[in-house]
Amino acid sequence: MKINLNPFARRNSMEKLTAELAALTARRDALASKQSAAKVALERALDARQLHLTEGDINDEQIALKKQAAVDNAASTLAGFKIALASMAAKVAEAQARLDKETQVVAAGKASIKL
Repeated sequence: MKINLNPFARRNSMEKLTAELAALTARRDALASKQSAAKVALERALDARQLHLTEGDINDEQIALKKQAAVDNAASTLAGFKIALASMAAKVAEAQARLDKETQVVAAGKASIKL
């Protein structure tokens, strides 16, 4: 691996890594927000299905299927966000590790220049 000791190149690299980390973190946070909304949607769908089962016309198959489909859809959406967030967590951790490594290289370079 070629190490570039040019301080301007290092700064540019650190800026890129910082921007990448910020973008990944923002996307992760947006996904977490959408996941929270999906949890609420699932709870509402479960409540609506339960209400239909306990108080509604249990012989109306169309309504029962509609309520079940809403539960299935909300559960699937929530599962999708869980998988996406796990992937984003790995990407954020990897970007953070690269930024930390670059920060250490820059600090070591500055220390060697002072010597």
